[in-house]
Amino acid sequence: MNFAIPIFVEERTGGIAGGATFIARPLLHSKPVQRAEKLSRVLAKLSNDLHQPLHDLGQEPRHDALAEWAFNPLIDEATLDLRLELDSGSQKRTFFFAGYEALGRKLCFTQRFLSCILK
Repeated sequence: MNFAIPIFVEERTGGIAGGATFIARPLLHSKPVQRAEKLSRVLAKLSNDLHQPLHDLGQEPRHDALAEWAFNPLIDEATLDLRLELDSGSQKRTFFFAGYEALGRKLCFTQRFLSCILK
């Protein structure tokens, strides 16, 4: 069985070597996470990390856990510049939001905050 898993890819610049690093993970799950200097490499590594665990879930008598991975709603994306008021002062940051329609409303989240919650 083939199904699509939405992937979140972030590019960070200014690492140890001064080049870009790509970080990829499933959009709706916290793990696995992969890092590499090339986008194609990070996606290949993530694909390899996902293949065996999903295959193993497909071999189980119940497919509840596999069904969680198969969840792939139509996702809307937005990038917003937000000013955060903190005790240490205010900061303007750019956030990527993803969202989908569910339960009669729009559910949106940002990966930076979601990553902290899911750990």
